[in-house]
Amino acid sequence: MNITTVLKSAHLEAKSTLFTTVIPICSSVSRLLWGVLPDYILKNWKRLPISSVMLLTCFMDCICQTLFIFFNQDFLALFCTSIFIRVVQGGFFVFLPVVVIELFGDKYFGQNLGITLISQGLGALVFQEIFGLVYDSNTPARSNECYGEMCSRLSFAISAIMALVASCLNILLIYAEWCSRNIQQ
Repeated sequence: MNITTVLKSAHLEAKSTLFTTVIPICSSVSRLLWGVLPDYILKNWKRLPISSVMLLTCFMDCICQTLFIFFNQDFLALFCTSIFIRVVQGGFFVFLPVVVIELFGDKYFGQNLGITLISQGLGALVFQEIFGLVYDSNTPARSNECYGEMCSRLSFAISAIMALVASCLNILLIYAEWCSRNIQQ
């Protein structure tokens, strides 16, 4: 999603600089803070599947996207949810390499992580296209601007559904990892 476009649809474009400054800072700080969690889990909770750390981020992402559906026109809600989602996604990007190496080993780590990151980039392109289509379909005729909650609501709904699907797939991954550990013992 393009946060500046969402802000413009809410008549909050004057706040764009605040969002585009604070959100990346929060994302960076969150990656630093989230970085200790996988090590702590691997050290202290050896029976907990490592992929379970990503379930937390998938589920929290689903909550954030759902909040965006209903509160995409309110400054405080947009600001807080935007920061929270970047914190959540910061955790996801910290956990991703740990999960890849735990599940697939380190022999082809660079290749496996690269494929995973490319798929994330392709997904971002697809969602940006969906966002554009939703925005354009809600733009009045002979106008380039869309104002109101409908400009992005469907995009956030699709994102929330995909985050829920990711959470369900993550639960299946946790189950498969748990079964694999039990068979090996």
